[in-house]
Amino acid sequence: MADVSERDALGEETGGSRFDALIRISHLLSATLELPRVLQTAIDSACDVLGLETGAIYELEAGTLVLGATTPPLPPGFPDEFRRAPLEDHPHIGRALATGGPVFVRDTSQGEFTPAERAICEARRLRTILYVPLLVEGQAVGVVIVGSTTGAERELTDDDRAVCEALAGQIALAIANARLYRSVEDARQALAEHNERLEVLVAERTRELAEANEELEAANAELEAMNEELQRINFELAEVSAAKSRFFAKASHELRTPLTAIIGFGTILGRGMAGELSPEQRLQVDTIVGAARHLLALIDDLLDLSRLEAGRVEVTLSDFDAGRTVEEVAEACRPLALEKGLRLETEVPQGGCPVRQDEMRFRQILTNLVGNAIKYTEEGEVRVRLLATCDGWIALEVHDTGCGIADDEIEAVFQPFSRAYAVETSGAVAGAGLGLTLVKEFAELLGGRVSVQSEVGRGSVFTVELPREAASGSGLS
Repeated sequence: MADVSERDALGEETGGSRFDALIRISHLLSATLELPRVLQTAIDSACDVLGLETGAIYELEAGTLVLGATTPPLPPGFPDEFRRAPLEDHPHIGRALATGGPVFVRDTSQGEFTPAERAICEARRLRTILYVPLLVEGQAVGVVIVGSTTGAERELTDDDRAVCEALAGQIALAIANARLYRSVEDARQALAEHNERLEVLVAERTRELAEANEELEAANAELEAMNEELQRINFELAEVSAAKSRFFAKASHELRTPLTAIIGFGTILGRGMAGELSPEQRLQVDTIVGAARHLLALIDDLLDLSRLEAGRVEVTLSDFDAGRTVEEVAEACRPLALEKGLRLETEVPQGGCPVRQDEMRFRQILTNLVGNAIKYTEEGEVRVRLLATCDGWIALEVHDTGCGIADDEIEAVFQPFSRAYAVETSGAVAGAGLGLTLVKEFAELLGGRVSVQSEVGRGSVFTVELPREAASGSGLS
């Protein structure tokens, strides 16, 4: 309810006209932006100006009427359905909102009301009712209801209705301003809460970043220590590699000289140039010469591997016929095959196969592959094929019918000093396990690649693919 002094001022006809009262009501409504107080002041003022006993303001929210203020106040225990109700239960209010103009009921006892409307009339003892819509820019925000509770019906003049519509306009504007203020306050509060949460998040993230930075600094320190340790280890490895290279160079000189002498003198003895030998003596001499040649080949393989690891092997290119080289290597290895009763066959392109490659490394690759095939084949054949492709590559294939290699061991046979299980148990004279390692290294050095297909007990096919023209000093990336 409005203050007593305010109501007295509004009700004094001698103190001014209704126009003056409307101005004072406008000032009262603009004095606050708190919506409950705005609504209560508005309904109290409307009833005072019109000289009516009761009134109410309902706000419209999504098709529902929500009681905002009443005069006089509702008694305790007043039904909740009067405080909040669907718009369709109150067609008189609906008509006022739909038309945008007031709806007047002179005598409620003669009017047609819904049960909800009749219940309100009886509860508030209404005899005369005026429904006035509250519009803001043509949009309904609620309704003002004023009425008389006297025994006789009350006639509202055109002036009364005009004053009521003017009040409705002021009330609607006051409601809009209060709602806007409330939305701004809600937004301000939400922003304050958001800023508070943001400050908390920033503080947490700052702490996390500080902790992460400390961990990162610790990790960097550890990495620096590891890097220093790796540098030290690399330096030591370089020293070891250099020492190994020096050792192999010295061993080559110290071992090759006496071995060469052993081979030379053994050959002289074997040929009877120092006197005739008995069959047993000749057999022993041949064994000595063979062992010496085996040791010499092993030393050469170790030296080649050492040079490869040290990056001291250079590619020397020349033009040659790869087919003729294949035939020459096969002829050199044929005695070993015949000794074991094996067939050694070759297949090369007719008309030759000119290439620009490192002939010595090419010959070494082929010799190692053919030698291995003969060594680990007890019966059957070894077949060497040279294929020239149309895209500038050649393929060197060495087929054998030997012991074969299991799938899970294929990659290992290219590692230094490694042999497959089937090879180990084949009964063949074991080598150092460097032949295939050198094949792979030399193939990549010449810009190519090596692959193998094998089946235990049925044999293997080693394939080396090389460009017909190698780039000097570089392998296939």
